[in-house]
Amino acid sequence: MLGLMVSSVSETVGAKLNGTEKPTPPESETLLVIDLSRGFSDAPTLSPANTPGIFSGGTQGAYGLLDTLQALETAAGDDNIAGVLLIGGSFSGGNGLASTSELHGALTGFRTASGKPVFAYLPSPSYKDYLLSTAADEIWLHPFSELPINGLSSTGLYFKNLLENIGVGVQITRVGSHKSAVEPLISDQMSPEDREQRTRLINTLWGLSIQRIFTARAEKLASDEEKTRLAEDFTQAVTTQGYVPAQEAVEKKFVDAALYEDEMIERLKDVAGTDETTHSFRQISLDDYLRVQEISVEPPIIFGNGVPAPEELEALTPSLAVVYAEGEIVDGVGATNEVGGAWFARALRELRNDDSVKAVVLRINSPGGSAFASEQIRREAELLAAKKTFVVSMGDIAASGGYWISTPAKKVFAEPSTITGSIGVFGVIFNLENFGKQIGVNSEAVLSAPFAEIDTLRRPKTPQEMALIQKSTDRIYADFLKFVADARGMSVDEVDAVAQGQVWDGLSAKNNKLIDEFGGLVNAIDFAKKAANLDDDAPIFSVPGAVNRYQELVDRFSNAPVPVASAKAAELALCGNNPALHTAVKNLRRTAQRLRAFNDPNHVYARIPFEIEF
Repeated sequence: MLGLMVSSVSETVGAKLNGTEKPTPPESETLLVIDLSRGFSDAPTLSPANTPGIFSGGTQGAYGLLDTLQALETAAGDDNIAGVLLIGGSFSGGNGLASTSELHGALTGFRTASGKPVFAYLPSPSYKDYLLSTAADEIWLHPFSELPINGLSSTGLYFKNLLENIGVGVQITRVGSHKSAVEPLISDQMSPEDREQRTRLINTLWGLSIQRIFTARAEKLASDEEKTRLAEDFTQAVTTQGYVPAQEAVEKKFVDAALYEDEMIERLKDVAGTDETTHSFRQISLDDYLRVQEISVEPPIIFGNGVPAPEELEALTPSLAVVYAEGEIVDGVGATNEVGGAWFARALRELRNDDSVKAVVLRINSPGGSAFASEQIRREAELLAAKKTFVVSMGDIAASGGYWISTPAKKVFAEPSTITGSIGVFGVIFNLENFGKQIGVNSEAVLSAPFAEIDTLRRPKTPQEMALIQKSTDRIYADFLKFVADARGMSVDEVDAVAQGQVWDGLSAKNNKLIDEFGGLVNAIDFAKKAANLDDDAPIFSVPGAVNRYQELVDRFSNAPVPVASAKAAELALCGNNPALHTAVKNLRRTAQRLRAFNDPNHVYARIPFEIEF
């Protein structure tokens, strides 16, 4: 059982964060409404929406994954909650298959534990909408919509010609036959090795997702003949259509009905009754339910906020901390959507020295990044693990540097569809010699020693300089192998055989001894509580939290990063409701973030080479 994130000052903090008093608790026969268009992030829900229901307008940032899991667990035992409604609408929060599967399991668990129904209404669904909605008792499409079942893809963008055209030179070092993260900078096409591992991975993830769909939908069918027909129709639709019209999806049993919104509302009035004010069914949004139950409220005692009052310490003793490492691993403090090595190392250090914290769960959703920053975090995690229970929960992706920081854990949990491994390193060194020539700038230098200019951008590295950087890359790879070998009880040769930059799904990772157990964040928390002898209802708090994310580390870090929400608002203003523009902006932003994340002081990185797109 999960302990709710509450303290003696939670109501005050909730009012401060939300700008309003706590919402009215749900009446009897109320549906809990979850807006899938918000998406879900590993980090806690920040800035909850103030609207009373999904049909009264207004959206905010993504829901926190753990907050949502706790809300479903609480709602299962809440006599006033009659069921759950999922509202689809391009489930675009960046979730991968692993977190989607974890939510799917929580919805299935809600139905099983409570006997209450789950409904899903998908006006214009994405594939992830549909995948998650198969946990529902009934799935309803809008009659004018189509069901997307067109598969997964992994696309590579290659900048070799662009960089040459603008005069930017790139030199690289790398270790690992499959460490292809540098290919976009030095090639104009996908290598055979990268194509092989991408193909293996997306085929495995696609198989896991359609297996979940078949299992869920087959439960509604009475005969083996109907179940066989379902699989045949689905396979045919994937290979010949990609998008299935709503009525055809009903006929083929992919969904249960095609309903206009007014028809959906009338059906749900039979379940939840009528709200006389809105003339809709009785409902409470997930945001309001989180606040009513005091689930998403952060205790205000995170780092840098001064010494907490005695009653606050008492309310959080003993407790468990969930640390969210979500985003690129970068040197320094990092922005809100990055894992800054200096910031997270400090956070783990303070947790280690806080006697009220008995266990720490590190939730990793990161493709990796700076090797130096990864080692900063790993070292502090190692010291923390020597003093108290330290457990890792891998989310959608925990690869390369994301795997590096997991190595000190007592136990590592991952989903079968988690992307992990990619144990390998590479170096990237840019130079602007040709760019300078194009704009009429020349440069020269005098040196006091042969390698005094090894960090320059004005020219390419000499063979001797590249040999030194390659030697450093080899050393860091050897250290990486040793960390993994010591943590997993394997020899360095055994680790090297499954390393070489190879990317694995969770199933393969477990077979290769890279993880311990299948399970999500809740499983990791439950294990950590038992290992630390904590009560089931022991308080949980999150790091980074809503209050502390912009806390300065030292005076020289005086500029707070731009909040992700502001960037999303700017994107919305630019792109409106045009999906193609949103996709283009997202790809440009992702590329810019990746280039900005190349800030390792030694120019060496541990990062996965690609991403999977639903």
